[in-house]
Amino acid sequence: MPPIAGTDRRPWRKAPIMKLLVSLTCVVLLVAGCSSDDGGGASDDATATSSARTASTAGDAGGSGEVFEVDGDTTVQVAAGSTFTLSLEANATTGYRWAERVDGDAVRSDGGEYLAPGEGMPGQGGTQEYRYEAVAAGTATIELTYSQAGSGEVGQQYVVTVEVS
Repeated sequence: MPPIAGTDRRPWRKAPIMKLLVSLTCVVLLVAGCSSDDGGGASDDATATSSARTASTAGDAGGSGEVFEVDGDTTVQVAAGSTFTLSLEANATTGYRWAERVDGDAVRSDGGEYLAPGEGMPGQGGTQEYRYEAVAAGTATIELTYSQAGSGEVGQQYVVTVEVS
């Protein structure tokens, strides 16, 4: 059936202002979506707590013992029965992940977690934290490897020697 003379089923073709409005609406929605917190990251309170903990290298950090920032091979000294945390810079958006391997009976791993930044640019890095308990006097070695899943490519590798007294 031919269209009725003088009608167009696509009125936006004749109205450039409509194209402009649709384009602007798309841009506004895109910007709003990028800047909103969808609940997938850490809350502002959790990020503030994390920042305070990782800035400290001694003393009680919110019940998690000492926090050591690791950016190379290092040796740390802790008391038997204490807990401590190793904190590493990480960026989960790159496909790289930290992996740990503990060698020795002086230390037991209590797991780890990635702490995403609370606010900032998309793709911004966060922190990987591993928690440990010093269970007996002696020495343990913790090997931390930052590698890209599936590729076998190693970005960084650190060895932390833990002396437990």
